Amino acid sequence: MKVPETHRRLVQVYKAEAPHENTIRIWFGKFENNYFFLNDASRSGLSVWWSVHGVHHWEFLDEGKTITAEYYSAQLQNIRAQLNLSPLK
Repeated sequence: MKVPETHRRLVQVYKAEAPHENTIRIWFGKFENNYFFLNDASRSGLSVWWSVHGVHHWEFLDEGKTITAEYYSAQLQNIRAQLNLSPLK
């Protein structure tokens, strides 16, 4: 079975909760190489904001937390305040 067909079938069953076709493509690549573990590699949870001037902000994500739109937005607001930047108009 090919990736698009697998994706179509998963969408029929799981609707909006189905994995993206690119994710399925990655899985197929792993399976073809006899790697059958779908877990992502562990990550440090370190969030770093930097520019050509260096690191402006860093923080570790709490254990078990994930970066959401709200978390990301809050970080952007904090960094803007730290750098004393005005919002784009």
